[in-house]
Amino acid sequence: EGVDGSGLNPNATTVIAEIFDIENQGTQEVGVQVTADLGDLGDGEFTIFTGEEPNDDLSDGWESLGTGEVLSVGVEIVTGDPADLDGTVTIEADADEV
Repeated sequence: EGVDGSGLNPNATTVIAEIFDIENQGTQEVGVQVTADLGDLGDGEFTIFTGEEPNDDLSDGWESLGTGEVLSVGVEIVTGDPADLDGTVTIEADADEV
């Protein structure tokens, strides 16, 4: 009783692989960058990664994406106590960043 099932668990690591895909539907290769502005996470962490495991941190810079290629994006969230997340995630594509 008393569990409402909303939000993230405090003091926990949550990995959500392949939460969305980015597809280059254009006619030229582009650089793709995903950044997050979540304010002060305290002792928590928020990592944006490609593929199924949080080994390839996408927030470190631009990822090259050829015409017709798809980039699967996931997140790893390490929460402290309390587990509050509030902010924005921005996706950019730029042909000058390949």
